[in-house]
Amino acid sequence: MTADHDLERGHRRARLAPEDRREHLIRVAVSVFAEEGVAGTSVLRITQAAGVSNGTFYRYFRNKQELEQAVGALVVADMTSELARVQETLGMPERIAVGAVWVMRRVAADVEVGAILAELFERRSDLIGETALQLDADIRAGVSTGVFVVEHRPLLVRMWSVLFGVAARDVLSGADPADVGSFVAQAQLRVLGVGVDRAREAADVAVRLVAASTLEQRV
Repeated sequence: MTADHDLERGHRRARLAPEDRREHLIRVAVSVFAEEGVAGTSVLRITQAAGVSNGTFYRYFRNKQELEQAVGALVVADMTSELARVQETLGMPERIAVGAVWVMRRVAADVEVGAILAELFERRSDLIGETALQLDADIRAGVSTGVFVVEHRPLLVRMWSVLFGVAARDVLSGADPADVGSFVAQAQLRVLGVGVDRAREAADVAVRLVAASTLEQRV
């Protein structure tokens, strides 16, 4: 989807009811952010694509950062709700491994979402707080059961955010999402104190589970 198409679509939808304008702005921002980057997109660019005035924008968002938060929440909520259904019956370390493989598959399946995820992981980890909280909870659970041995959990979660961003860029460049996801999963598990063979086994299980699942594209 091109920015010109977004602009045309935005003008066609400019007469939306007030209660729908906020969601419209968020959805348009997803497309523009995906093509032009979150950091490089101005409020003016969003309003042009959405077919509304800057004044209308500021009725719904105090600033661009607030819009970014809304976009991040939308993208992450869609992704985590899908992932939860795959993870719900798993123990550790497969749960961690499935998370890594799933995210890379999500990036490959929807390049718009993938581009936004890559930038959020790399530059705005504060906007993916729900994912970070879930990962931290999984690590805590693994530590409590003796599966993981690790210190400085918050630091690890922030470091892995950058790792996910770099990995997502690799997938967007054409790398196999299963291979990249498996690498990320094994890297995470090794840092958590899981042995080489067990980490590889968990990653292999994750690749099979994710390949067998149905990936929805909601954004």
